[in-house]
Amino acid sequence: MPPTADQIAQIKNIVQLYKTHVKTAVAKHKITVKKNMAELDRRKVEKIRRKLQKY
Repeated sequence: MPPTADQIAQIKNIVQLYKTHVKTAVAKHKITVKKNMAELDRRKVEKIRRKLQKY
C-alpha cells in the first residue's frame, strides 16, 4: 500500500524540520567552540604574562 499524499507531506515536513534543527545546532556549536577557543587563548596569554612578570 503506497503512502497517501498526506503522509508524504508529513514526512517531507518532518525531514525539513530536522534539517533546520541540525543546521541551528551546528551553528550554535561553532559559536560555542569559538568562544571556548577565545577563552583558552586569553588564559594562555595570562599565564605567559605572569611568567614574564617574574623576570
